[in-house]
Amino acid sequence: MGESEFTKKIEELTPKPRQVLMLVLQNYTDKQISEKIDASIATVRKHIQNICDRFEIQREVNGIKRNRRGDLIALVARYKPEWVSDSFSALTNNFITADTDFTQANTIPYMPQDGAERPDVSVFYGRQEELNKLKEWIIENKYQLVAIWGMAGIGKSLLAAKLVHEMEGKFDYIIWRSLWDAPAIAKFKEDLILFQDYRCLLVLDNWDTILKKGDFAGQYEEKYKEYGQLLKQLGKEHQQSCLVITSREKPREIALLEEETVSVRSLLLEGLKQDDAKAILKAKKLTGERKWSTLIHVYRGNPLALKIISTTIKELFGGDVSAFIEQSLSAVFMDISDLIKKQFERLTDLEKDIMYWLAIEQDSSFKDDIPYLEAIAENSESVSLTKLQNASLLVSPSDFLNALNSLAKRDLIEKGKATYTLQPAVWEYVRNKFTEEVCQEIQTFSKTHKLNLLKSHALKKSLDANLKEAHKNHILTLIQNRLYLEGNFQESLDAIKEMVQGKSQLEIGYAAENIENLLTAFQ
Repeated sequence: MGESEFTKKIEELTPKPRQVLMLVLQNYTDKQISEKIDASIATVRKHIQNICDRFEIQREVNGIKRNRRGDLIALVARYKPEWVSDSFSALTNNFITADTDFTQANTIPYMPQDGAERPDVSVFYGRQEELNKLKEWIIENKYQLVAIWGMAGIGKSLLAAKLVHEMEGKFDYIIWRSLWDAPAIAKFKEDLILFQDYRCLLVLDNWDTILKKGDFAGQYEEKYKEYGQLLKQLGKEHQQSCLVITSREKPREIALLEEETVSVRSLLLEGLKQDDAKAILKAKKLTGERKWSTLIHVYRGNPLALKIISTTIKELFGGDVSAFIEQSLSAVFMDISDLIKKQFERLTDLEKDIMYWLAIEQDSSFKDDIPYLEAIAENSESVSLTKLQNASLLVSPSDFLNALNSLAKRDLIEKGKATYTLQPAVWEYVRNKFTEEVCQEIQTFSKTHKLNLLKSHALKKSLDANLKEAHKNHILTLIQNRLYLEGNFQESLDAIKEMVQGKSQLEIGYAAENIENLLTAFQ
């Protein structure tokens, strides 16, 4: 289209379509335009379609669907660049027609959307295999629903943002939305209309914020159940668009749809590979490279945890990783503890019990002849399903398996072939939490007359044969030390001993032997 023809068509526009066009050129959304002109969003979109038709903007070129709004903006930018917002500078000279050699044309540009900004991916480590897999699923296989899930700090949002960056030009619209403040689904009505009418890539970040705390993984708060219906609908109905979600928990709909359909996939995001994780430590200018692999193993390649601990190492150990590994008596400093705490507090009581059982079992294999952090890095003793079930005296097999499955969907336990274990930093957090809860249970017994963990968990599994020679980092020794520091415990221990005497294990579980072991340790 020549300039004279373009000018003529502009002059022929009536006031309302002309106003809509000018607002489009200034990067107003359809909703904002509707408010400006006091019309429905559907009317706004009809105006835009009519304008595109008037300027002969093609819907498809060589069989490939075009972003008509983007091509309209590019056309105006060619003849009236002063009308076009600077945010559309990438569109200049990008307009093509049916006669254009499409192979020489620029790809469809990313259309900016209002809402939460994507994470910055200017610094990005590794993940090429994961990116390739996601692009294959979305571009080649045209999967409609993809979930990226895994532990806190593992890099789900960053990977999704990198994916979006590499997808620019592949969709009519790319839309990024955060669920961090847990909005009602109605907030995304306009996005979902675009999702249906165009080929869109819609990312909903932090899906876990709409899931229910204190229930098994993937369950929704009552007011957010429509989100679950959305996943079912998008997973079963044919769509030209793709929804990507990131979550600390695997939604139950994803698990079911993966079994039923070929258009739904999930990616469990694990830690960075050694070389990629070392790149983080190098960027942080840490020294003591001979212990870098141990540090990475302690935190299982979790990029956020590595960044957090790098700061601690610089502040307390002058950036020397070797000194940290050889001298530190903890892997769970404040910020890392908060990271794990947020996920742990979402668990059901039974899931917490299973985590405690795993911590106790792994505690029994703890080495005491090497530095603490090396010991927990090597302490990967797997616990069989049978052993875990045997430890759970007061739990039905069905409840136990449901809780174990829920933990797996939160990526809080590592699975082998019918065996389970905790990551080192998670193990330390859970062990410390268990110690705290048991001590509180003992100290408050005179008021509550209630036993919980002392009934359900056998402390002796954390001990050597000789109780008095228990290592300083074993659970019973930690309980003993904490009680000593806080005081006021002997009377409670004696009261518990008196209460459990003569009662069956069915009534009191492990309480009698636990109290006996504690009293022996204090002698």
